[in-house]
Amino acid sequence: MNFDEWRDRKPGEFTRACEAVAPVAPSPLLTQVISVLSSLGLLAVGVVATWTTTTWRDGINRRKQQAEALHKASRAFVGAVRDYCDARLRGTADHGPPPLQDVRHKRDDLAAQLVRVEAARPKWTAPAALRAELIGGPLGDDIETKWEIERSREERRPRADEVNKAVNELDRRIDVVVRALESPGRTRRELLREFPVGAAS
Repeated sequence: MNFDEWRDRKPGEFTRACEAVAPVAPSPLLTQVISVLSSLGLLAVGVVATWTTTTWRDGINRRKQQAEALHKASRAFVGAVRDYCDARLRGTADHGPPPLQDVRHKRDDLAAQLVRVEAARPKWTAPAALRAELIGGPLGDDIETKWEIERSREERRPRADEVNKAVNELDRRIDVVVRALESPGRTRRELLREFPVGAAS
C-alpha cells in the first residue's frame, strides 16, 4: 500500500512510525552547552585577532620610533661635523666649546642607534656598513687630521669639502635605512640596491 493508504488504514502504526523517525529535540542542558561553547569559540577568535593586531601595531610603532631616533641622531651628527668644519675654516676650532668633542659625542650616539637597528634586524648588512663608514675614513678619528699643516682658509677648504661630502653621503645612506624601517615592504628594493649582500629580509 502507498503512503496515503497506510495512514488511512493503520493510523496507529503510521503515527508511531512518524514519531520514531522525527528528529529528537535537544535537551535544554545540551542547548546551553552548545551555546557556551559557541560563545567561547567566538571569544577565542576575538582574543587572537586582538593580540595579532596589537602585536602588529606595536611592531610598526617600534620601527617608526627606531627610524625617528636614527634620523635624529644622523642629522645631529651632520650638524656637528659641519660646525667643526666651519670652525676649522675660521681657524677657531681650539677656542670656546670644543666642536670636536661635540662631533665625538654625536658620532657615539649615531653608532649606538645603528647598533640598535642591527640588533632588531640581524640579517641587514646596512647597519654594520654604516658604522664602518662612521668610525673609519674621514669621519672617524681622521677627522682631526690634515688641518694643521694648512695655514690659510683656502688651503683648508678641500679638507672641509672632503669631510662634508663624506658626512652628507653617510646621511643619505642612513635615510635609506630610515625609510626601510618606516615602510619595509615598499622600500625593500631600495635597501637591497644600496646595501646589496643580505641587506634586507
